[in-house]
Amino acid sequence: MANAKIGGKASYGGGAFVEKLDSDRVLTLGDSGKVFMLANSGAISVTFPDISAMSSQEKESAIGWNATFICQQTLGGAATVGCSSGDGDLLFGSSVGGDGDAGTGLNTAADDINFTTGTVAGDMAKVIYDGTYYYGWAQSADAAHITLD
Repeated sequence: MANAKIGGKASYGGGAFVEKLDSDRVLTLGDSGKVFMLANSGAISVTFPDISAMSSQEKESAIGWNATFICQQTLGGAATVGCSSGDGDLLFGSSVGGDGDAGTGLNTAADDINFTTGTVAGDMAKVIYDGTYYYGWAQSADAAHITLD
């Protein structure tokens, strides 16, 4: 099944819908505020809007762009969510696990949030853009399920 809208709005009055992802997807500025349910059986790649390709005015209007990614099931393949190849390392953030193991914290910019094969339902990450960088934070049942690098 291709990526599809699945239900009601993710934000009050904002027009953002919940969308199921089971294949590659390049996000746009119009995807801001959406909740993406990861339900892939094979490896997929989800790419944030390409900041390097935007004009100064577009970059200004992109401030506040945000998205949430939630595993809907145990993943059968890895899901990589991150910066475009043109943007490179624009992501700061951290990931914590409910198992008590050490999570991932970034003190230098990275480019991806990686949901590993076997990530379980409910593991999630949120991302917001501030005009220069993307900031992400993730939580999972096991610290090894989601890494930032």
